[in-house]
Amino acid sequence: GFDELTVVTNSLKIANLLSERASCHLHLIGGELDRKTQCFVGSAAEDSLRTYFVDKAFVSCRGLSREGDVTDGLPVNGSLRRLMLTRAKERYLVADRTKLGLTAFYRITGFEGLDAVILDTLDDGWGEFFAQRGIRVVEAMPKEGKHALYS
Repeated sequence: GFDELTVVTNSLKIANLLSERASCHLHLIGGELDRKTQCFVGSAAEDSLRTYFVDKAFVSCRGLSREGDVTDGLPVNGSLRRLMLTRAKERYLVADRTKLGLTAFYRITGFEGLDAVILDTLDDGWGEFFAQRGIRVVEAMPKEGKHALYS
């Protein structure tokens, strides 16, 4: 499924993974390497990212609160994620269930800035929470007998 796919990323891990796919066009934005996250961040990364427009952006976070905030632990990571969302026609948040109900230091966006949320699995009433707000959810690892897409 990578034929003619163009990927713009600040992630060293994703770049390494896709570097062996000859049919995938890969653009790695530069900047300062955050060794903990293995991502390039900072003003150089933001300047590089501003040169691109993409069809779909997939970003992660450190927390999703019931107040509607998508947050990150550090401004340097969160501001790059925020910018990435502004450069896309469609915006997807990718997170695992451990992020649900958490609020980290830096606000990336509100739920209104997203087209969908992609989660490993839903629990603790989050499916209903998203449904009541009209937020589309894709459950990547649904429990047996459940549908994977919620609107």
